[in-house]
Amino acid sequence: MTAATTAPAAPPTAEGEPLARFALRAVPLAAAGWLLGGWVGLAAAVVGVASTFRRPVTLVAAAAPVALVVAALATVIEVPVDDDALRSSFAADRPTAATAGLIAALFALTAVVTLAMRDRAPVPAAAAAVEPGSRAAADRAGTFDRTALVAGIRTWAPLAGIALAAVVALAVLAPALPDATDEVAANVRLGRGWGTTEEGVVVVDGTEPPLAVVVAAVAPGGARTWTALAGAGAAVAAALVVARRAGPRSVLLAAGTVVLGLVVVRADLAAALAALCVAGALLAGDPDGRTPLSAALAGAAYGAAVLALPVLGLALPLVVAALTIDPRTRGVTVGHGLAGLVGAVVVVAPWQRWLVERFSTWAPAAEIELPPSSALAVLLVLAAALLLPRPLRNR
Repeated sequence: MTAATTAPAAPPTAEGEPLARFALRAVPLAAAGWLLGGWVGLAAAVVGVASTFRRPVTLVAAAAPVALVVAALATVIEVPVDDDALRSSFAADRPTAATAGLIAALFALTAVVTLAMRDRAPVPAAAAAVEPGSRAAADRAGTFDRTALVAGIRTWAPLAGIALAAVVALAVLAPALPDATDEVAANVRLGRGWGTTEEGVVVVDGTEPPLAVVVAAVAPGGARTWTALAGAGAAVAAALVVARRAGPRSVLLAAGTVVLGLVVVRADLAAALAALCVAGALLAGDPDGRTPLSAALAGAAYGAAVLALPVLGLALPLVVAALTIDPRTRGVTVGHGLAGLVGAVVVVAPWQRWLVERFSTWAPAAEIELPPSSALAVLLVLAAALLLPRPLRNR
């Protein structure tokens, strides 16, 4: 037995990062930069990601606190901070500070995502045993396996195509925000308060779904853009759940069913956000490999769905029960159920407390009519995500 065969495997290095893996984090980070900060955010994300290509994250990690210091200094220099400074126009009054803070956040996000992906990168069993001039040595030197790249593209391209079709279809066909939701979002955006306008006075309103209001008020791109992105995200999340149980055809069927359902029922922003959150709860709460942390994340995701469609709060006991009892083995894990309940309560409780303090009721919108699309969109996600049981995976 030679020394080369007994040497311990080396951890993955930045220098040997395949181009496909780099693209896997570069594209979402660039998209996040554009969504959060427009062209400035896109440029910052691209610079941050480019600095980590086959290099350590040292540069971007060090630049993040520097940008944060610049943001802090600009905050007090651009406009004096007084007792009335904390209002919705705080960032608008300090463009330099806001831009520096955005850059700091994107650089920190880039560093965290890069480290997380590299830590989870698989290490070949014979990573340390390579012969000079061999294919393995070429891979270690920074090249990539074109065959694996092509296979990966063939595997995920159809799902990416469905997601893209969902974005286009929902962006074109999704209905506009309800007038009341749009009015509350406009008042929040302008710093006038959370409510509708009656005779020039803002009247506090608790009937509109808070998650849709917040997204419409602060997210760039408009309500239809986020309806499209949320719908596509719901389709992808549902497909990932089904991918743990079935083959590629079922995965595409699940994603296509979600997209078709959202388009047919003309899901609005609230319905699309609810579908995304429910699909996220299913993905995090999958019984296989579930931990207390993932159960808490599943509960938090469902809590966000309740903020998008308050009527879903009625099903919270069923969600807790599903996290407590494995539907296949009938095993009971009380800790997972409690973690999911805590996650949901942490997300929902602040809104419910505000409602009680303002209106002395848990549901001031109890008499509001919910469009059928809202419930149908969520039901379609549930049906598609649970399309096939796990035993069919290997057939």
